[in-house]
Amino acid sequence: MKRTASAKKLIDKHAVQDAEHNGEKPADHAEVVNHPEDEHEKVPSLADHVTRLMEQHLMPHACKSDADGFQHRVASPEVQAVFTRHRDELKKAFSIGATYDTSKGDNHTQTLKEFIHFMDKRKVLGKGISRKEIMGVFNNSQGESDDPGDSSQDLSFSEFLEAVAACAQFTHPNPYIAFEQHVENFVTKIISTKMSHGRT
Repeated sequence: MKRTASAKKLIDKHAVQDAEHNGEKPADHAEVVNHPEDEHEKVPSLADHVTRLMEQHLMPHACKSDADGFQHRVASPEVQAVFTRHRDELKKAFSIGATYDTSKGDNHTQTLKEFIHFMDKRKVLGKGISRKEIMGVFNNSQGESDDPGDSSQDLSFSEFLEAVAACAQFTHPNPYIAFEQHVENFVTKIISTKMSHGRT
């Protein structure tokens, strides 16, 4: 309820008298009476606490847990066996894909531009995985680095293999087939598909 000026003045007068009677400083007590809403505004609500808990503590760990779990699956002997069987073909395809961006000057890593181009020419883009999802795969497959000047914005070959496994998960999501079989099928597809500009 909004107070009138006269009512507020009367309340302040009684507050000062009570403060003097109790041995308090009138000014301090009057300030509390005049601005009771200030204290309430500073108290976060339960919803605020829940939101903060989710954003600052739960979600980062949940995302990390999912990433760690996927990387463990990629590192499994079964998936690594797939990569070992096709290593030469994958290495060749990776190196050719890494030459698309001529401004880079080497074929040891793939830039985001090259990775998207590679997946497009291998008939992967749009076949169960979007451009945005491929960008997410590229970003999540990169290793962490404390040096902003290194090539951490590019994919190394080992990171490329993780990205290949992630794309396989997108394009072959059937949960009743073993993950390594999804990876096998996907790898077979990308190494057998010819690039439209004549390069493998």
